[in-house]
Amino acid sequence: MADLQYIPVGFKQTNDICLLASYSFVLRYYKNLHEGLHDDVNMPNVCGEYIDFITHNSNVPICFSQLVRHEYQALYDHNGTIKDINCYEYFVSRIMHIYCQRIMNDIRGYNHIREFDDYLRQNDRQIHSKTFDICGIRAEKYIVHDAYSIVKNHLDNGNHNLAMIMYLTPRGGHSVVLLKNSQNGQYQFRDPNCDDISDTASILDAYFVDQRLDICEYILFPCN
Repeated sequence: MADLQYIPVGFKQTNDICLLASYSFVLRYYKNLHEGLHDDVNMPNVCGEYIDFITHNSNVPICFSQLVRHEYQALYDHNGTIKDINCYEYFVSRIMHIYCQRIMNDIRGYNHIREFDDYLRQNDRQIHSKTFDICGIRAEKYIVHDAYSIVKNHLDNGNHNLAMIMYLTPRGGHSVVLLKNSQNGQYQFRDPNCDDISDTASILDAYFVDQRLDICEYILFPCN
């Protein structure tokens, strides 16, 4: 079960950046849980590390890496403040889609998160939480049948605190963090489209049971 006091709140995406946002929530949760509150594990820092990951990747052409670094730096003013958060998130999202779809020939979303996680771990980046390893990843080309029940059963067994789940929407995939509240045993989720922890199991069931939204990928995270 997850302790809600360590789930980061206050961030709401303005653009299509849910994959990195969900992963940043997980990173921040484990940093908070094991090392005390860490304000440095936030979306700009995670995005900054992500841009480093892209531009230092041997699969990326040097000319593209140089262009990405130059354009990313231009998103900040001389005080080191992001000029326009919507433009910032749009840029990072666009670079991610170019990398995943064109450079890496359509790498799956959560396999891409594993790749990014490996980079953070191998390079001992400060935002990375060494207290957990990504485990139980399942990224299918097609729908994972009854994945909602499967993920909830894993959270029920006490070996996992959190899960990232990606489900299909008319616009494409959307990633959220699913958790089981340690105080009352209810399921809740942290959606990048909201700035707080979203409502309880009735909302989730409305999403995944009543509306029959399809989960195509999920990652399970262990308790420690």
